[in-house]
Amino acid sequence: MDSGFPAIHTPVDMPRRASPPSDPPPRRPSLRVHLSPPALQDSDHPLTDSPTDIDSASHSTCAPKVDCADNIRDADNTANEDRPSVSASESEDSASPGSSPTDSTCSAPDWSGGSVAEHRPERILPGRDLPYNLRPLLPDNLDPNPSAPIHTIPQFDPNVRYTVHAGQCKFGFGEKVPLGWVRVIHPAGQPYFWNEEHNAVTLEWMPDSVVAKHVNRTLTYVAHQIEHWDGEPLPKDRQIVISLEPTPNATTDYAALYYIASPRYETIFWLAEYNLDWEIGLMLQAQLEPQMLGIYLKYQFYKHWDNFPDIQTVSRCQIRRWQMILENALADVRFSKTSTVNYNVDKLQEMIEMVHRMYSRASRAAARDKKKAEKDGKDKKDYKVKARAPKKPDLSVEGEWLPGRMMQHFYQDRFLNLYSQRGARVDRLQSVFGKSPGDIPKSWYIRILGLLLFRAPNNHLDELNQMWVDTVLSRKVWKKRVKALLSDWTEQRVLATILLTANMSFLSIDGPSPDGFTKVMCFLSVISSCAAFVLITALERRIRRIQKNIDLQAAQNWLQLLNNSKIGLEILAVLLGLPYGFTVWSIIFFCISFLSYCMDDVKSPTGITVGTIFGIHFIIVVWALWVSMEKRKPIQDHGQMPKVVFTKVAKASRSASRALSGPIRRMSTKAWQTTQRSLSFAIQQNGQDKNELPLYRRSTQLPPNGSIA
Repeated sequence: MDSGFPAIHTPVDMPRRASPPSDPPPRRPSLRVHLSPPALQDSDHPLTDSPTDIDSASHSTCAPKVDCADNIRDADNTANEDRPSVSASESEDSASPGSSPTDSTCSAPDWSGGSVAEHRPERILPGRDLPYNLRPLLPDNLDPNPSAPIHTIPQFDPNVRYTVHAGQCKFGFGEKVPLGWVRVIHPAGQPYFWNEEHNAVTLEWMPDSVVAKHVNRTLTYVAHQIEHWDGEPLPKDRQIVISLEPTPNATTDYAALYYIASPRYETIFWLAEYNLDWEIGLMLQAQLEPQMLGIYLKYQFYKHWDNFPDIQTVSRCQIRRWQMILENALADVRFSKTSTVNYNVDKLQEMIEMVHRMYSRASRAAARDKKKAEKDGKDKKDYKVKARAPKKPDLSVEGEWLPGRMMQHFYQDRFLNLYSQRGARVDRLQSVFGKSPGDIPKSWYIRILGLLLFRAPNNHLDELNQMWVDTVLSRKVWKKRVKALLSDWTEQRVLATILLTANMSFLSIDGPSPDGFTKVMCFLSVISSCAAFVLITALERRIRRIQKNIDLQAAQNWLQLLNNSKIGLEILAVLLGLPYGFTVWSIIFFCISFLSYCMDDVKSPTGITVGTIFGIHFIIVVWALWVSMEKRKPIQDHGQMPKVVFTKVAKASRSASRALSGPIRRMSTKAWQTTQRSLSFAIQQNGQDKNELPLYRRSTQLPPNGSIA
């Protein structure tokens, strides 16, 4: 049934992108970004030419040559036929001096609805010389701060000299960039390049002539498409982002990737239809309303801001809106125990202070602009702070990095919580699919292992389900849960160490050695302690590494790895409950071993005393565990609480008295008999006559029935 919502693919569908289809569908027109033959590569000079200069000097004013994929496939059947390429002579025939991309009179290729905006790299089969498409790009996949560097820096060479000339105070960059491009330094240190004329930006290394040629041609093509756009009016404050991806089978071709950002609407867009079902399905497995796509693209826009902060414009109106978002989040966190906000009160207050300082800078800059405008006799209605690149190249610029770094997380959380959609998640424990964490059924697997591990996996499973509602992980809850786990494991490690030491000491005591059963129980206790110690060490190392890096995505991947479609997180719950279960089993085995040693002779006074005290303590422990159970029938449901308590206590007392009366009577009788024999033996040793002590003998004489008089 068609619900009218965009289809959302689950992560299970991911392999269909990686493996090429056996029979690829018919290809539609695609852009071929092809480098000229080696003999003609020097016809242009990317280090000095801008995209307009390249186009007017030796290239066609049209977009780069577009080949139909069907024609290319037919051409592949001919072994000796060369690939079509854009040469300098062909370009000069169609070029007019002094023209620019906006002055072109040729018609743009008809690629609306075609494969230009379809992210399907599997259509390029291995071993076939086919071009890549001009594909859309998401800012989330274009990060200037990757874990692995884009370029590997060579090791120090002692033959290279680093000389500072006499009186030198200024130091520029070693490599020049093409005309019109400016090197900009990201606040994190990564350089990127900005073209003020076309308001374009790229992370590609523009001092490289080959890369510069490809970027300029792609930018010319995109600018041409924007100039001849016949759809709805595009935003005028657009920012074009160009990226290249080398093809795996061709050294002279690149995959051209792009997206266009609009700071006015705080979104990104493309020049053709683009389906986001695969990308959204990786984040959220739900049917979405149309406005949710806007929230997702707004999250991508602030990721774009994070990537390129120095070319963004900050207005006081935007800052006031950000302040309102932060203050609302602060109120939610302060007065709600299950807030969907991933920051605590201290973090939110720090962000509010940083935004307030940014507003002060914007106000001072606006005041300076207003004063300058009044001096020049101009009337300006909107005063903004804009961190623009300088007109002179090779100078770094400063920009407001905070909005992109901060707001992308808030809009990402809004998207995950279905903000503004019917049924939106307003509580962290709320499931938008109606699957409450407390209503998730438990399988026989967790039930059996829960009994063997003293319900530790059951408790961990309940906490994991509350932490990972709808497979959405909260940063604050994750940190709180990790802190509790590490604290519990520290205590269990200490207890396991104590038990291990106690068992070793018990086995090495002087006197009669323990019998076989006692030794076996002691050995089992040692094994359980060692297993608990090893598990705690391994799990703690894993958790601490994730906590140290504050990598929520790594935690999400770990949970997803251990998640099962049928039993959920029960495997992880058992894994987390094993240290506690092994520690308790070690205690039980040690207690059994100790009781077995003490009660070797059940009829001895030591055995009877230890057994009696152990029985009393066992009853108290069982009663305490029963009372502390969370999921049991309340006492009020049994009737009046005093009556229930007194009835239970009286019944337990009668049972205990019946069980202990016999052993106590026998122990007392045996004690008196032992005392009498000891005294008689002492008198005989001293050579005294029994008739001399008639009164004492009569006082120690027991009644005929054997009981105490």
